[in-house]
Amino acid sequence: MQQLVRASFVLNVILGLDPPQSNGTGCQRLWSCDHGPMKSLKSYPGHCGSRAPGFQLGRKNRWPRRCMIEFVGMVVNCVDGIVPPVSANCTNLAVAGSGSASLSKYLTAAHAPKCSKDTGNSSCVHHHHSAFGATEALTHGPCVLTTLREPAGRLESGYRYIDMRKWKRTHKHTNSTVSRDVTYLKSTYDAKPFVNPLYGFFGIPQTAYLAGLTKGLCHKGLVQLHIICTESLTNELSDLSKDLDISPDVHFPANGRSEAQSEELAKRSRLEPKLRSWVNNELYPLDSLLHDTFCNGRGIYK
Repeated sequence: MQQLVRASFVLNVILGLDPPQSNGTGCQRLWSCDHGPMKSLKSYPGHCGSRAPGFQLGRKNRWPRRCMIEFVGMVVNCVDGIVPPVSANCTNLAVAGSGSASLSKYLTAAHAPKCSKDTGNSSCVHHHHSAFGATEALTHGPCVLTTLREPAGRLESGYRYIDMRKWKRTHKHTNSTVSRDVTYLKSTYDAKPFVNPLYGFFGIPQTAYLAGLTKGLCHKGLVQLHIICTESLTNELSDLSKDLDISPDVHFPANGRSEAQSEELAKRSRLEPKLRSWVNNELYPLDSLLHDTFCNGRGIYK
């Protein structure tokens, strides 16, 4: 309950008002599965992520303020009063650029089986960015683990990923910078109603992984969502390892691409302040609200 009070307080402070008491029928359509698959969302996570109309990026798809409050309030209820998880009951979501590889490695070290058709009703670990949303994870059990990061930080991570892959293949770096790429994306955003995610999976909204959740599922305790904040990932994975009974000698870098990058790549992958603000507040306002609510200096552990 303390976690719910804390997250609810942050949410109210950010928005300056209390979450509305509505049945969700109007807003919930934005993140529901009751739509046909959309070609523009074919790389989005899972059955619901590729159908929910509210996660396509663009000026024409900004959510009403009340719907943003309602969605984040629902997520808060999904996290209410849950103790740190036990690996035997949890399945992860793989949100690119948020430390998802480190989380999957930790779960593997805890001897969680890999997700497959043979793990239908038991927890498992995977690193599929598009195959698993929350609704797919819930088929393996109620406990869902996910990492959460500032949206601009995910794009910076995506830039580093692409640059490092190109270097391995060609021994050449990309000819751009993350700020230049985002500037081009911004010009497209200003001119067109919708835009494609930058850097593939790294640009897909984190909130799209939670498509299909409902207030009813959360109130009934059928969803036990654990949010691990990337900015404190090293400490949170260390705490998580105690719950998962992982040997203290096991170490996985919490931010592998950040640790491996050169000083020159670090400069090219750092967004200019104005562009960082645009990414967080204009392109991904719902992701930013969720991140501010749960990761304002803390994660799921005290």
